[in-house]
Amino acid sequence: MFIHSRTLKRAGILAAVVAVGTAAAITYNAFLSSEGGLPEVLSPLQPIIKDEDGGVKQKTDIAFSPDGSFFESGMNSFNHYAFGAVGDWLLEQLVGIRPAEPGYRAITLQPQLIQGITQACALRTTPYGRVRLAWQCLNHLITVEVEIPANTTAQLFLPEQEGSITLGSGSYQYSYATETDLTPQRFTMDTPLRTMLADADAKAVLSAALPGMLDGPAAAFLANKSFNDLKGMMPGGEALFAQLLTKLNQLC
Repeated sequence: MFIHSRTLKRAGILAAVVAVGTAAAITYNAFLSSEGGLPEVLSPLQPIIKDEDGGVKQKTDIAFSPDGSFFESGMNSFNHYAFGAVGDWLLEQLVGIRPAEPGYRAITLQPQLIQGITQACALRTTPYGRVRLAWQCLNHLITVEVEIPANTTAQLFLPEQEGSITLGSGSYQYSYATETDLTPQRFTMDTPLRTMLADADAKAVLSAALPGMLDGPAAAFLANKSFNDLKGMMPGGEALFAQLLTKLNQLC
């Protein structure tokens, strides 16, 4: 299996998790909004943390020394659940390559579009040969490329399209228009206010929209809250914070 390193880095390992749907989205947002890794509520994934460049790594008290060399320890194992979950999720959910029958005689191809990820590519070597899928969603165009090995069949579910396409061995490409924009946004509804307030322009927008709230007695309490936390605390909060979020991301 091969995953583009750019996808792996920005994806945040989006989801160091084998879940799909809502669970994947929750994990992705929790990862991006956390400063050092995943919150305790996702404790099985605690070994996954972000590094200073925005990438991901496994947190451990052993294995690596500060200069990047290995410690002299018999516990330098990298066969951990967190790493396996990342690879599984990227291959089978984000890129969408899954066996429909044992041994990949029949294959399901079902890429998943997620906000913040504009393209992904992976391949799987099977007993019949290489299965590859690459997709991108850029400039209002979705493109999907697939390779299917000999003596197999695949069901391809194209993003935002109804039903599926039955394919035999060969190479295929599909392109079609979309209104979906997956470009990563600087701020989300789950970004803590303290992160927004660290930017002078964003602070000015927030101070104007929330007069007295960010420098009063409740300032320390609010700093750890997100728009999702606050929207239910005031009438019309959902519309207000949605508009604020749009305005803040237009600053970038």
